[in-house]
This record gives sequence, structure tokens and C-alpha cells, in this order.
Amino acid sequence: MNEIQNYDFGSEDFETVKGPSEKTITKNILKNIRTIEGVRVSKRSTGWNRTGEPDVTGCYKGVRFELELKVPGKKPTKLQQKRLDEWRESGAVVYWTDNVDDAMRWFYKCVIPLGDFLEGNRQDDGQLTPSALRAIGGPFNNPDWIT
Repeated sequence: MNEIQNYDFGSEDFETVKGPSEKTITKNILKNIRTIEGVRVSKRSTGWNRTGEPDVTGCYKGVRFELELKVPGKKPTKLQQKRLDEWRESGAVVYWTDNVDDAMRWFYKCVIPLGDFLEGNRQDDGQLTPSALRAIGGPFNNPDWIT
């Protein structure tokens, strides 16, 4: 468990407040996302050649998503941010957060609408319609749009 120390400068005592671990946050996000029909999601394992990769990876109706999770108050490392940027540049929808509520808000405001849009704009051969290809340059990869 991570610990955040709140120091009271008026005394010699300090209080330790426990926050959720990254493992707990990840478990709860995966549990919530897995309730959505049509989602394939998994926790990325660590190990050889995985340094800096986002914690959660998945796909919803043709939309690849990558999610980096942190404990409250922490931000991605430079390498983790670089990996998120690489995924974004390759067309994945990416985000990082330190809590379940923000992750689910992102998923419902970005990933699901884009997946539903793409599903409804496919030709008989499964390829996207020309109008859909023009439209997917929208706000789905803009983190500021989520809030």
C-alpha cells in the first residue's frame, strides 16, 4: 500500500494516510471495463522488452486503447509518457490516470463513442466508409476533452 504522509508543522506528530495501490486501481478498472460488451482488455505483464509500456491494453469495436495507471499524486515517468505518445501517434486512444472514476469517464467519453461510430460506418467488406475515415480525426485523443 502506498502511504501519503500529512505533516502537521505545529507538532512533532505526523499522520500516515493510506491510499489505493496501483494494483488495486488496476484491478478495479479491469473489473469495470470487462462489464462492457464487446471489450477485449488485459493487464500488460512486465518483463523483457516491456519497460514503460502502459499497464492496460485493449480493443473495443476496432479502437485500440492504452491506459497507464498511477497511484494518487504520481505521474508517468518520462519513458512511460514517451510510450503513451508512441501509441497515440500510431492511432491508439491513450490516457493516464490515478483513479477509477477518471479512467471510466475517459472510457465512456472517448473509447466507446469512437468504437460505436466506427462499427456503424463500415462497408460490406468491413472497411471504414470514406466519410468515417475523414471523421475520425475528432477529439477522441485529446485528454482535455474528457473533463
